[in-house]
Amino acid sequence: MANTTVKGAIHIHGQNPQFLVEKVIRTRIWESEFWKEQCFALTAESLIDKAIELNSIGGVYGNQRPTHFLCLLLKLLQIQPEKEILIEYLMADEFKYLRALTAMYIRMTFPAVEVYELLEPLLKDYRKLRLRNMNARAAGYHLTFIDEFVDQLLTEERVCDIILPRLMKRAVLEETEGLAPRTSVLFEAMAGNKSGSEDEGEDRKVRNGSRSAGLERSVSRGRSLSRSSRTSSTRSKSGSASIKERFVSKSPSRSRSRSPAQASRLLLCAQDPRRRPSHEGRVNEPDGVFKGAPLSLSSANPFAFYTMITRHILARNFGRWLPNVIRSRPLSLTSAVRSEGVEPPPAGGHSSSITESPLLRTTREVALRTPGISWKDEANENGRETRKMNMYQSLREAMSVAMTKDDTAVVFGEDVAFGGVFRCTMGLAEEFGRQRVFNTPLTEQGIAGFAIGLASMGHTAIAEIQFADYIYPAFDQIVNEAAKFRYRSGGRYNVGGLTIRTPSMSVGHGGLYHSQSPEGFFMGAAGLKVVIPRSPIQAKGLLLSSIRDPNPVIFLEPKILYRSSVEQVPVDDYELPLGKAEIMTKGNDLTLLTYGSPVYTCENATNLLRNPPPSIAHLIPESVRGASIELIDLRTILPWDVHTVAESVKKTGRLVIVHEAGKTMGPGAEIAAEVTKRCFLNLHAPVKRITGWDTPVALVYEKFYIPDALRIVDGIVETLKY
Repeated sequence: MANTTVKGAIHIHGQNPQFLVEKVIRTRIWESEFWKEQCFALTAESLIDKAIELNSIGGVYGNQRPTHFLCLLLKLLQIQPEKEILIEYLMADEFKYLRALTAMYIRMTFPAVEVYELLEPLLKDYRKLRLRNMNARAAGYHLTFIDEFVDQLLTEERVCDIILPRLMKRAVLEETEGLAPRTSVLFEAMAGNKSGSEDEGEDRKVRNGSRSAGLERSVSRGRSLSRSSRTSSTRSKSGSASIKERFVSKSPSRSRSRSPAQASRLLLCAQDPRRRPSHEGRVNEPDGVFKGAPLSLSSANPFAFYTMITRHILARNFGRWLPNVIRSRPLSLTSAVRSEGVEPPPAGGHSSSITESPLLRTTREVALRTPGISWKDEANENGRETRKMNMYQSLREAMSVAMTKDDTAVVFGEDVAFGGVFRCTMGLAEEFGRQRVFNTPLTEQGIAGFAIGLASMGHTAIAEIQFADYIYPAFDQIVNEAAKFRYRSGGRYNVGGLTIRTPSMSVGHGGLYHSQSPEGFFMGAAGLKVVIPRSPIQAKGLLLSSIRDPNPVIFLEPKILYRSSVEQVPVDDYELPLGKAEIMTKGNDLTLLTYGSPVYTCENATNLLRNPPPSIAHLIPESVRGASIELIDLRTILPWDVHTVAESVKKTGRLVIVHEAGKTMGPGAEIAAEVTKRCFLNLHAPVKRITGWDTPVALVYEKFYIPDALRIVDGIVETLKY
């Protein structure tokens, strides 16, 4: 029956589980159309389909009508899914409303210790949720966040119009149940930088041992919610078990509910009706769709589903070769705000790991191409001392050097005293004091205005805008005040001590508010300089030059390179010239011009052109595979090195420009116009631009928005064959 609890259900908190919902609300749910038409005879597996379709959370709204979220919550209380299925629900981070529904159910039914251990990790999830209730405005909804919703579950007595069972305070559980003390993500990151790896390992072992003891006491009292008997999973002596190891049974299920692997496959079946479970429990894969290792719900990715659909639609229209070009390899999904990717987005499925790129390894050739850098090895004892750093460490080192040698230098911005979102200012507040490294309110216009005021009074102001996507509120201050300061005063005053740092460019999963490339907007602002580095060595030298330059500088940092780009960086003070491009690879047939993270994508494209894999070999004519390509890193976007670029184009006769910013009125448009003007009689083909699309950066299609190696190869082939 649709309005009764399943046979053999366990009483929770001493009562029928569905009675945890008040009678008035329960009656409203039973009378609702959604309950009668959509919730009848749902099982733990079929409920997934309904939960995936949710677009909001909430209790009752309007004339005391229950939300779909509330209806499915009551159905969960009736059917009581097995714990393995619930853990799979909770770990399905690509379906945020399914996660919220599971979190609510766990809060209502699980023991207190397990509630804290399962829900507190969700406080790292910062995605938005739509909330529908009696107080909602704006078409019946308002926004909340997953971490805010979970915090309400842990601290409040009533959530979504449901009176929650009493939850024992955390401090009591730490004393009596062995629950490990909770440490915030920020504190862990700060502590990790201060303490050595040995101390960190011992501390983790103590915490895990404490958590293990608490869990063993919980298990010994028989607090499992599963209706079937299970053998508790074995744990390592260190006690460092994952959520799956601690809460999911490894013995086969004895009830009608399916195993976790089967449940995850059912999710894939729901996404693609052509996938049908075979009698062996495997999912039959249709031709051309995700051939390879089976996906599990814990490793599934939201990009996978949309990639699959896109490939299917395009392949039907453009032939069988397309699946070999557009790969199904998904990207890792991490929080766009707190943790940007550690590896560049794969270009069409081909490896684009920067650590494997020859451009990344600091050799004598790289040192010779980099003015002011010496390479130290056994044959060069007089070279500079170097230390292995990634990009954010080299940026931090540059600011430290600048502040050590300039007592007027100050660093400020949102959360910079804590290290910033990407840890670029980690430890500077402790090194130089809170008077020189401090936080500001969340107002980009105020940050820029304050920086301009400091610089006009002779200070060296190093301001940070947390993301380049949020620099637009400061546009007036930067373009109308900073850029024109010297001109307006007739040369008497300037803000040459102003440098504005900001993370820029795409990471593959940042969406429209964390993946923009705004450099084109500043190219028309006379009086500014715009710099974009590609590596740690470049980042340190260019940032020091920017800080000491007598003009205001916008320093855009490719955030995808913060941790993935690693080099042996000189530890002393050095500068690299602004306004000077660098020829990475010399060539005679075509000039490939780019800057920032696409430098590595372009290098991968030239490798693909020389040695194409079998999947795309038939698309690349033999006549162009041996082409000699000159790769140039622009480094400074404003003013850009027109002389170096023009001389290269006069030699090669062809130019391909690559950047992530949009095509219309982007940096490539100005470069193409100037090169055409200077080199018109030398050009053998029109200037080719390979850029981001003239659309907002769509989260699920971001990997297709970014120029990848295959798009670049296609543009090179087209230009060479012209």
